[in-house]
Amino acid sequence: MKRNSTACIIPILGPASPRRTDTIGRRIKLIFVVTATCLTGFTPVNSTIAYDWPQILGPGRNGIAIGEKLLDSFPAEGLNKIWSHPVGEGYSGPVVAGNRVIIFHCPQSGQVVECLSLASGKEIWKTDLPTKYRGGGIDPDRGPKAVPLVHQGKVYLYDTAGELYCLDLANGNLRWNRSTATDFRAPPGYFGFGSSPIVIGDNLIVNVGGDEAGIVGFDLETGQTRWVATDQRASYSSPVASTCNGQTCALVVTRLKFFGINPTNGKILFEFPFGDRGPTVNGAMPVVVDDHVFLTSSYGVGSRWLTPTVGAVQEGWSDPTRFESQYSTPVLRDGMLYGSCGREDRQNGSYRCVDAATGKLAWVEEDVPVGHSILVDDKIVLIDHSGKLHILQATPRAFTRLYQAELFETPARAIPALTGGKLLVRSNATGGGGAFLGKQAELACFEIGQARTDE
Repeated sequence: MKRNSTACIIPILGPASPRRTDTIGRRIKLIFVVTATCLTGFTPVNSTIAYDWPQILGPGRNGIAIGEKLLDSFPAEGLNKIWSHPVGEGYSGPVVAGNRVIIFHCPQSGQVVECLSLASGKEIWKTDLPTKYRGGGIDPDRGPKAVPLVHQGKVYLYDTAGELYCLDLANGNLRWNRSTATDFRAPPGYFGFGSSPIVIGDNLIVNVGGDEAGIVGFDLETGQTRWVATDQRASYSSPVASTCNGQTCALVVTRLKFFGINPTNGKILFEFPFGDRGPTVNGAMPVVVDDHVFLTSSYGVGSRWLTPTVGAVQEGWSDPTRFESQYSTPVLRDGMLYGSCGREDRQNGSYRCVDAATGKLAWVEEDVPVGHSILVDDKIVLIDHSGKLHILQATPRAFTRLYQAELFETPARAIPALTGGKLLVRSNATGGGGAFLGKQAELACFEIGQARTDE
C-alpha cells in the first residue's frame, strides 16, 4: 500500500485562489515536491502547492510540512504573534489556500465560516450558517469538530450536526448543502459528527455512519450521492488516500472497523475489526508506511500494524498499551512514529517514539499533555491541549525538547496548520460562544519559520 505510483505521478491541482501568481519560486517548490515524492514514497493527496495547508494535517493528510524550515533559534521571550482573530466554540482547525485562511466556528449565536488574510488576519469574507447541534453531556461545546477542506476553488465543511456544505472560496457563497444525518439516518456520536471529508478523484468521501450508508461518496459539483458503502457507525477518524494492489483506495476507520474503499464506486476492498464497544472513540487517522498501515486508538484498543491487500488484511503486530492515541495522529520519519499517547480526560498523556514495523518502543517521555504533532524536516512542532508549544528533535535516540513556550492561557485542542513559516493555532472555549475563564478564544498566527518566497 503506497501513496504514489512507481511513475511518481503527482496530482497537482489548480490554484486555490485567483490572487496567486505563478512565480519562479512557486515552480521551484513544485519541483521540490516531485523530488521529495519520488524519494520518500509520499504523495501530497489533494495538494495545491507545497506551502498550502488545504486540509486536515496538511497537503498529504499526514502532518508533514513539505518544504518548511523552522527558525534557526527561537526567542526566549516567546514567539512573535503576527495577528489574532476572535473565534467561538468548536475544535475545527484552520486550513490555508494561497493567502487565505479558512476557519469554521460557533460564536454565541449561529455558526460561521470565515476567510481571513494569511498576512494580516483581516476578514475577506464571512458566511453565516445555521446550527442544529446543541452540545452533549460529555462535552457541551457546540462548535464544529471536522477540519474544512479546500479543493479547486471550493470549501467543503462538515458540521457537528452532520450538515455537509460546499462554498465558493472566492466569496463564501453557498453552492450546495446535504443533511447527512437526515438523508442517511445517521446518529451523532458522543461529540456529534466530526470526521473531516476527503476528495479522491471526482468524489467527496465522508465517514457518515448512517444505516446502510456508513461511508458515502458525493459529487463534488452538486452534492448528489454517488455511492454508499457499509453499515458501520462513524468515528472521528478522517479518511486518507492510498493504493492497494496498484488500485487507488480510501482508507477509513469507522466506529468498529477499518476499511479500504474503491473511491470511484464504493466497493469494499478489505475490512478489518478495529475499535471497541462502549464509551470509546476512534480519533487518530491511519498512517500509511509503504505497503503497510499503522492504526492507533485509546480505551484499551491500542495499535495495529497491518498489511492490507484486496480481499485480505495481514496483521504484523498489535499491542493494547505500547502506543494508544485518544485522538491525535502520529507523524512518521525514517520508519519511526512520533506522537501523543494517553487520554486528555485522564491527564495521563505521554509522548512516544515507536518503530512502526516492529512495534518496539524507542523511548517514552511521561507527563507531556496530549496534543497534535507536525513534522518539519527533522523537527516536531507539538501543540499540547493546555496551549503550550514544544519543539522536539525527531530522533529515536531520546526525547529531546529544543524549545517550549506558552501560546495561550486557555486550552488548544484544534489541529494547527503550518505554512510559509506561519503557525496557525486555535485556542478553545468550553461554552458561551468563545469565553473561557474570562479569556476570548482566538485563532492566532505565530512566526515560527521562514517566510514564503512569494509574499
